[in-house]
Amino acid sequence: GGGGRHGKTLRRGICVGPAESPIESVGIPAPEPQRTMSVNSEKKHLIDNWAVEEQQNINRTFHRPTNHPDNAIVKADRPWEHALYLLGGVEKQRNGTHRIWYHAADPTPGNRKNAATCMATSPDGIHWDKPSLGLYGVRGRRENNIVILEQGSYSIILNPNDPRPEFRYKAHCRWIGTKGWISPDGLHWTPTGVLSNQSLDASSFHYDPVRDLYIGTIKMSIGNRRHRGYTESKDFIRWSD
Repeated sequence: GGGGRHGKTLRRGICVGPAESPIESVGIPAPEPQRTMSVNSEKKHLIDNWAVEEQQNINRTFHRPTNHPDNAIVKADRPWEHALYLLGGVEKQRNGTHRIWYHAADPTPGNRKNAATCMATSPDGIHWDKPSLGLYGVRGRRENNIVILEQGSYSIILNPNDPRPEFRYKAHCRWIGTKGWISPDGLHWTPTGVLSNQSLDASSFHYDPVRDLYIGTIKMSIGNRRHRGYTESKDFIRWSD
């Protein structure tokens, strides 16, 4: 809410710009808890009182997280990995194996978009392996863990309940706009085209299971200023403006 701006020191005699007007509305209001809720075998986080009918002599305490001593648990240690960003997603499969998709920056002449989406697996979420998938050739060899070449993922959406098998996994990648990708297994990906003509670095897409909607929140540049855009879709193909 203040008038601060990030950047270099202002020149003498230059004032900081005034604060923007406060945002009056960010969309629909948060829904009220259901009057009747089915408490089944699914885990409840209990970060709010939605699933609590009443409570007595209980204080909710949020503890400060601590870094794992083995950090960084996934390192840029492959020729096609200059830097790593966990902008993708994390999945725990039914057999207990964890999978992550991550954005690998690859500023080499052979990769014209300087990025790739890679996958790693782990039995416990701490010790990770980079499997040799053989899906793409890089530097004349196919022994790598790349699942999308020349596109670094910024969001991975896992929706096993999607009735379309080829849409079980979805990704959004940023390259001259926002591009969509779909996959039946998280390994073999197919592009779906442009989700939005805009997209800067701080953009994300996710699935809202309550409203059964795919939602995109997009960072845009309009008139040399940064803005936040919103879009939604029922099928991940046709998006509102």
